[in-house]
Amino acid sequence: PRRREPARGRGVPRPIRLLTPMPRLLLLAALAIAPVLSGCGYTVFVDPCVEDPASCEPLGPEIIGGVNVSALLGPPSNEDLERARQLWTQGAPAGYVGRVVDEMAAADGAQLYLLEARDARSDTVVTLALARRPPLEGLPPSLPVLLIAPDLPDVSPAGFLTRPEDSPLGSRWVQVIAVPRGGTVSFRGETHQAPGPPSPYLYEVSDAIGVLTSARGSVPRANGRSAAIGFGRGGSVALLASARDSRIRAVASLAAPADLFINDVRNGIRVVLDGRPAPESIPGFGVVASDVIVPLQAGAITLDEARAALLARSPAYFLTTVAPAVAFHGREDGVVGVVHGR
Repeated sequence: PRRREPARGRGVPRPIRLLTPMPRLLLLAALAIAPVLSGCGYTVFVDPCVEDPASCEPLGPEIIGGVNVSALLGPPSNEDLERARQLWTQGAPAGYVGRVVDEMAAADGAQLYLLEARDARSDTVVTLALARRPPLEGLPPSLPVLLIAPDLPDVSPAGFLTRPEDSPLGSRWVQVIAVPRGGTVSFRGETHQAPGPPSPYLYEVSDAIGVLTSARGSVPRANGRSAAIGFGRGGSVALLASARDSRIRAVASLAAPADLFINDVRNGIRVVLDGRPAPESIPGFGVVASDVIVPLQAGAITLDEARAALLARSPAYFLTTVAPAVAFHGREDGVVGVVHGR
């Protein structure tokens, strides 16, 4: 049976609820992508713990495979949140610089760039990005920059928002797509792979911020205001990036996991602790389980470390000062339920 998530700790910010105001351009972009959420063939997700929390009240500590799940997913304290913030600075460079690897003119007059986001200290490649600068005729010398965080690891120019309904994003904004670690990017008929193992919701966020820095430093005129948009796990990356980087002035997420402590994810944790393969409770959950839940059960990390690792990947707890935002969720989305928008 489903159980209710524990009450949140006193003094800890509650997750942001949709919908807060945001600039019209990002709203239009989000609406243009929103139809993806419908017609996916998923069954309707209904969480009884949301509608009737009393029916899911735990009778006592829930222990599975030697792990106290109730303690793992208990109310976060301010100390937990601080430990989570400290994780953001680990496993990622202190600074990023961008380098243009290749560029080409598109059929519509835009200029496309293949970028490397490099460690500013060691000058090694951390990840890759794809950027698009619109035709410059009639545009001001400073153009706004839209960071796009994808759900899937494989990126191509098809991911740019250039359809008529995306205007003026396609005609007046520089767009940059961050390639997740271990992902690929297609450019000029060749496939390039980003280094490193995948790191959903954690170092992908640092890399996305680094990609924004790289684009602003290497793409001509990409030095105006910045915004972010993402779908699925990319939506979580966009939300976390906006919470961590004040340059991002607006953010839109579509079907983004927001809280790794809620019942959707808790059920997946139960499965892993029971010795079964990790389900895709949320996009990329298998990697999260292998990085956090499996080491916890094996005694390789402590309970506090596991809690911090889950919190660091949960944008809901860090959005108290977020830029103007909008979040879309589909009622028939069987992967990321609408509960993540509550």
